[in-house]
Parts: sequence; structure tokens; C-alpha cells
Amino acid sequence: MNDATLTKADSHHESFFDECKDFGQSFIHSAIENPVNGLIQVVDHAANVHIPELKLVGAPEHQSMGTMAGAMLGTVADVVAVTVATGGVAGALEIGANAAGIMAVTGAVYGGLLTPTDSNSTHFFRDRFANGGMDAALFGTMAGTAGLLTKSGMFAAAGERSLWSNVAFNAISGAAGGAAMGETKSILKDGKVLPNPAEIVGDTVVMGLYGGLIGAVANAVPEPKALPGVPGVREMKVDYKFPLIVPILDEKHQSENDH
Repeated sequence: MNDATLTKADSHHESFFDECKDFGQSFIHSAIENPVNGLIQVVDHAANVHIPELKLVGAPEHQSMGTMAGAMLGTVADVVAVTVATGGVAGALEIGANAAGIMAVTGAVYGGLLTPTDSNSTHFFRDRFANGGMDAALFGTMAGTAGLLTKSGMFAAAGERSLWSNVAFNAISGAAGGAAMGETKSILKDGKVLPNPAEIVGDTVVMGLYGGLIGAVANAVPEPKALPGVPGVREMKVDYKFPLIVPILDEKHQSENDH
């Protein structure tokens, strides 16, 4: 093995190590730093105090496959945690047995409280309200669309779909969520009922692609164990098929809701 081969091997090893490091930094920043600092900003503005921001690793300084994967999984972890935590809130509002309702509450909390915004903004709370509304529309519509697609009989149940069927299922759910988010953004941020066509098409396409990607990756993930139940939901189960975590009701509870 010559020096050139050794240099190439070292380069590959260093590249893999860098990607792992980027992944870890991005995951911690997304899953821990962002939500904590988002909440700190709300407390600062509400109580007129200044609490130092949490800085464990800081935001990644460049983009790589590792940073994108870390950010994505960090967001998934937060959404799962918020969904379980807000399941009781949704139940208290009598929407606990509705996946779209629970995910809308999740989105409102995640976007309105836990996602950092410009702390120097002169309309800080309006920004947070808009973000919460956008995420509520996104998550709620994705979950609602997923439920409608399942009930329609067009697609098999989660865990039984083929690769391309799962990609299509999630792409449709994601696209519907993106369109709802775009419309909500137009109303809450721009003050327009009719959104900019280019922007709403962009949101629809991006979220459709994101949903399809989740579906492709999730197809190889085995069905996980159930999580503890929350008020109004018989069984909570992580569902990587989209929208990440949804209430799975047993047949008895479903029939009770229908009457």
C-alpha cells in the first residue's frame, strides 16, 4: 500500500468522522438547544427578564449530510415528545381521540413555544402566533389526510404497505400539509386570504417530497412498541409512516366514538 492509498483511506475515515460529528452536533442543537431556547425567549418577553440561552454545542456552521440527518431526527424526537405531552391537552379539549386534533395541538406548541424566532423582533408574539398556527395546520392536516387515506381503502394499513405505496401515502399527506401551511402563512403573516401561487406550490412540493422521503426510509423500520396511553386515546404508537406519532385507537373505542 503506497502513500497515496494511505492518504485516500485517511481522507475517507476523516470524512466519515466529520459526518458523525456533524450529526451529533446538529441532533443536540435541534432536539435540545432549539426547544429550550425557544421557551426561554417566550419567558424573557413575557416576564421582561433576560435568561441566558442554553449553548451545549451551538448551531452547525456548515451543511452536510450529517447536519441534515441530525436536524431531521432531532425534530422527530421533539415532535414525539411534544405529541405525548400534549395528548392530555388534546383530550381535555375533547379532541383526544382525533389524530388530526392531537397533531394540531402538537404543532401549535412546537411552533408557538419551542421554535426560536428573532428575539429582537418588535412583534415577537405575533411571530410566535403565526408560527404556531402554521405548524398546527401542517401537522393537523398531515394527520387528517393520513387518516382519510387509510379509511378510503386506497392504501393498506401502516406496516403493510409496499415501498412505493408508502412513499405515495406519505407524499400525499405531506403535500396536503404543505398546502395548508402555505395558506395559513399567507393569512397570518401576509394578511392575504389568497396566497402567492409560487409560494404555496413550493410549500406543497417541498412537504410532499419530505413526506415521500419519510415514507421511503420508514418502509424498512419495524413497527415499534406502543407508548403509554394518554387521556382520550386508548393506545399511543410511534408511527414512522407519517405523521411520526399518531393515536391508534382499538376497535372498541372507535365504535364508541362513531355513536
